[in-house]
Amino acid sequence: MPEHDAETARRHLSHVPAPRGEPYDLSGSVLDILTEGGTRVGLAWTDARSARPRSAGS
Repeated sequence: MPEHDAETARRHLSHVPAPRGEPYDLSGSVLDILTEGGTRVGLAWTDARSARPRSAGS
């Protein structure tokens, strides 16, 4: 899996507010931890019309 997939996933995942309301990239933080540990991360989603998993390249 290309390394840029983690960056693609990071751009497309949601941001949540921190306890005091400032923006916090929870998904990005999780992706950083996973990729730093050597986990390869990619972006996948479900097509709501067919409920079948699709990859970012589909």
